[in-house]
Formats: sequence, C-alpha cells, structure tokens
Amino acid sequence: MKKCLPLLCLLVLLCGCSSNNDLQQQATKIRAGLLKANSISFSGKVTASFPDEVFEFGADYKTDNNGKVYFEIKQPTEIAGITGSIGPEGGKIEFDGLALDFGILSQQLPSPIGGPYIFLQAIKSGYIQSYSKQDGMLYLSIRESYQSDAMMVEVYFDENELPAWAEISQAGRRILTISFTGFNIQ
Repeated sequence: MKKCLPLLCLLVLLCGCSSNNDLQQQATKIRAGLLKANSISFSGKVTASFPDEVFEFGADYKTDNNGKVYFEIKQPTEIAGITGSIGPEGGKIEFDGLALDFGILSQQLPSPIGGPYIFLQAIKSGYIQSYSKQDGMLYLSIRESYQSDAMMVEVYFDENELPAWAEISQAGRRILTISFTGFNIQ
C-alpha cells in the first residue's frame, strides 16, 4: 500500500494539470477566434465608476478588420443616436453633423465610451494572467500591457465561449463594467 501512495499522489496532480491545461487551451482558442475575426459586433451596457459619479449607458458596437470600433449609443434616450469610432489614435464622437475628438484616456482613466475598445485590445493582445472556472463560466484575468500602471481586464465567458461580462480596473480600483449581449464574431 505504501508503494502505491506516491503513484496515487502523482495521478491526482496530473489530473489537476490536465484541467488547468484545458482552460488554457480554451482561453487560447477564444483569443485565436477573436484575432482572426473580420468583424465583431455586440451590445454593451457600460457602467463607469468615477470618484464623484457613476455613468451608465447602452450602446451597439461593431469592429472592422483594422481594429477600429464603431458605436451608436442607445440609452439613455437623452443621448441616444450619438455615434462614433475608437481606434489606437483615439476616438471621435458625432452627433447632428458635429464631431468631437477624444482620447482613450481621460485624466489617466479610461474614457467610458472607450471601455469596449480597451476590452477588445486586452483580450486580443494582453497578458492572460490567470484563468479558472467560476460558477460554470470561464474566467480570464488579463493585464492590458506590461507597464506598471496597466489596466486589468477581468472577463467571464458564457457556455458558448462568448464574453458575458467584463470589468476594467486600474490600480486595484474598478473603473468600468460591461455587460454584453448579442456578441457575434464573423
């Protein structure tokens, strides 16, 4: 019996590694699918938590194959219909024939409308720090860059391996959350 104990312990350890390896392969498969996509579209409800106030809005998003993200705000109705785009060089908001350029960061915090762009960039090229199963959903923790002040993006995927919910934080403080619906990869 004593001779079987080390073999049994090794078997248990290897089974744990296999499960972790499966999650890593699942994360890599999701990233590969997003990287080769010609277009990604989804609706997102964004909640931006800043020190003095909280903003919530809903928008439809669509990407092109150059990494640019286009959006149309749907809620609240007071600002519905505002459209724009976000890319590596910043963003542009358009409404009623007027345009306003903006940066991805505002006061060193992510612009609320830029949250889905930051999410997509992190999931495509950020450093996947950890992965696990939580409540039956794949969970990824992604560091958006290797800089010391990098944003963290935490993502939960549904049973179809599509993003369901994400949180963007910086310096340990949650800044944005995004709830996804209708996520479509083409």
